[in-house]
Amino acid sequence: MLQFQNPAVLWALAGLALPVLVHLIHRRPALRWRFPSLRFITAAPLPRKGSRKLRDPLLLLLRILFYAAIILLAAGPEWQPSATADPEPGGEHILVVDLSASMAGWEAWDQAQAEALAILREHRHNPVGLVLFSDTVMEAIPPTREHGAIADRIADAQPTTFRSRPERALQEAQSMFSGTPRTMHLFSDFQTASWEDLNWPDTQGTRVRFHAAGVERAGNRVLLSGQSYARDDGRLDVIARIRNDAPEDAEERVVLRVDGTEHAQIVSMAAWETTPFAFTIEPPRDSHGVLQIGSDVYPHDNTYHLYLGPPPPIRVLTLLSTRPSQQAAEETFFLRSALEAQTGSENLRFEMDSLPPRMIRSDYLDMANAVFVGGETAASEPIPWEELRRFSEDGGLLFVTLGNNALRVLRDLRAADLWDLRHGGRTGRELVRYNPYRIGSLRRGNPLADVFTGEAARDLYLSALYQYVRVEGAAREEVLLESEDGDPLLLRRVLGEGTLILGTFGLQSGDSDLPLRNAFLPLVQELFRLGRPEDGGIVHAETRSDVPGQFAGSGIEAGRFAAPGLIDSLDRPIVVNVSRTESDPEVLSERALHRRSDRSDGATDLRESLRYARPLWHWFALAAAAIFLLETLLGGWLDRRSSAPTDR
Repeated sequence: MLQFQNPAVLWALAGLALPVLVHLIHRRPALRWRFPSLRFITAAPLPRKGSRKLRDPLLLLLRILFYAAIILLAAGPEWQPSATADPEPGGEHILVVDLSASMAGWEAWDQAQAEALAILREHRHNPVGLVLFSDTVMEAIPPTREHGAIADRIADAQPTTFRSRPERALQEAQSMFSGTPRTMHLFSDFQTASWEDLNWPDTQGTRVRFHAAGVERAGNRVLLSGQSYARDDGRLDVIARIRNDAPEDAEERVVLRVDGTEHAQIVSMAAWETTPFAFTIEPPRDSHGVLQIGSDVYPHDNTYHLYLGPPPPIRVLTLLSTRPSQQAAEETFFLRSALEAQTGSENLRFEMDSLPPRMIRSDYLDMANAVFVGGETAASEPIPWEELRRFSEDGGLLFVTLGNNALRVLRDLRAADLWDLRHGGRTGRELVRYNPYRIGSLRRGNPLADVFTGEAARDLYLSALYQYVRVEGAAREEVLLESEDGDPLLLRRVLGEGTLILGTFGLQSGDSDLPLRNAFLPLVQELFRLGRPEDGGIVHAETRSDVPGQFAGSGIEAGRFAAPGLIDSLDRPIVVNVSRTESDPEVLSERALHRRSDRSDGATDLRESLRYARPLWHWFALAAAAIFLLETLLGGWLDRRSSAPTDR
């Protein structure tokens, strides 16, 4: 049957009355009559009334057809073969049913459930199988003629709180076919986030049917995120965001529940916009807070769980020899003093532990956010550089200083593929302390420039450097701190998802007086702040049917991730919420689904078996061009005929 991609354009067909009106009000130019004299002709008044008639009906018809063809072309015409013209084949049928969280909203599950049962009744004489899935295959029943169990399972099924991952379900369904012909029925809302970039399996020889449900997505409100921040007065700011997936402005009452108390406010939201809002509360006894809004078309994003306790500290692991030198012990002392000093903000805390290099194991590194390797330690004991490189590439911070044996440290860094720097010699004025080196000014764009301003910057620039190692081969943008002569003092390099920082001077008083100055604390804390996870140490997980890989072997049961909530049994709090990708209002059309499924290895066979909606726009464009040509020719001929002079 004929259908249109943009049916709203068809309202323009009401304008087809325009050509008729034009023909009714149009007057042809007067004919020119040749007459010898007018003096014997008596003047007569024109009649006041007269009837208007449609002239040139063929020209009028062509103009109406031309405008109609243009309007239908803009509406996107296509031909969808009817079910009677392309009947469902016999053979085996498998129903692949989506039970992800989004199916609980927009009446999607009721629609999908009813249609799946209808398909089952329609093919009551054929073998029918069933695959239920969400983030994994939940149940698979091979094709059978005993449909009672399948009908009961569909009737009893309910959407989960898990994300949709259909790829494994499609593979499972394809593997269960044993004969031909075979048809796969997909029941889902076909959210763009889950189906757009899907790696389709080889469906060669399989006929695919898409049964979309819940495609009308307007009217939803989404609680997107929530995070707490400590204030200087000891209270907490809870910053959150809400999105209005509706075509009109709205107001929503948002409630924060904590310690059995409700804090509420009204949030005004613009259409299709994300709006931030905030609560200010006293420090709670229970670190588990819940944001909630009223019910709407999709319930799972009306609640957001959040952690309201102090953020986990940044864990710094210092490699220290079992028999450290005086320089190494002093460097560790100054470092610990700076990191464990009270910052005045509970949002930034550090914990520091020391460990001999020979005791480094992967499980110790997994618990650390940053590792410090002093130059004296690196020169006295073998350092597991390969393990540290993997630690940094996985997101950790590695801080290394060059000691008296800088040549060895730089060689080890090159061998471990950490940094290719060349030794440029050691410079120092340790015997002439009245004329030390100074730190140069911080360039714009340097992350330290935002920390050191005013008096803090003055204190940093007045720091005295007695000795440091010149290094060569670093890019200009990798230098965080440099001397007045332009020599690098602190360098930063991105390694995978982590960071490597190299100091050309030690963090002890023998190399500079910086550890004794006020600038030392913010400098060290800002550098080690780079080791803080992007989530602030708070793990944000989504509901799922199994344990995430990062917590495998931790003893947390899969059921803890099956429902939203707070898991605080580990050293890092885990906040579990329903995936917000399930709130995505964008869904794929059947046309787009066919186009993506055709990318599979069985594209040729699948394309021949699919019941396509065939586009007709080129036929309407050709008809409009032909009608326009005929109308032009006919209109020109009529104009020439009416304006031709007549001898009478």
